[in-house]
Amino acid sequence: MYRLKEILPVNDFLLLNGEFNSEYNNWSFTKNDGGDNHPVRGCLRKPPSNFDTLGDNPILIKYGSHLKYKCEKILRSKLSLYRVNTNIQFFGQESSFHTDGEEHERSWTLNIFACTNWETPWGGQFVIQDELGDYTYHSYIPNDAVLFKGHLPHMGHAPNVLCKVPRLTVAYTYREVN
Repeated sequence: MYRLKEILPVNDFLLLNGEFNSEYNNWSFTKNDGGDNHPVRGCLRKPPSNFDTLGDNPILIKYGSHLKYKCEKILRSKLSLYRVNTNIQFFGQESSFHTDGEEHERSWTLNIFACTNWETPWGGQFVIQDELGDYTYHSYIPNDAVLFKGHLPHMGHAPNVLCKVPRLTVAYTYREVN
């Protein structure tokens, strides 16, 4: 797993963040990884589909395609953009551990912390469980990203009660190609 600081130039990061403006892209609060007893979280609405897709947001797809090359350089492996996911979490909208693929799919996820302003006391840490069962916590720092194997269990903690803004992330899932 890799921590990537300032993943995008500032102007590009602001454009990526701007896609979360609800005036231009609808928010949907139907995302739920934990069953009926689990709070729902938000995401940018994608077109109806029976499976995860890239969606129809050209800005998010553009950056996923561009960042693929940074990931390829780090991993020294060819990648294909497979899925674009967004998360919008307010206080109380906890996530649960989930994966973005099976080990045999050889997937990698690049999770970008997409808020322009965040204070550490607000929480929102990102957690990954590695193959040995150990947990690694990553502080939420705007324009930083974490690149990790997609089959590893992970989750993003919701912001705490001190935070009055949503925690925003964009997760790009790639698959290794031969």
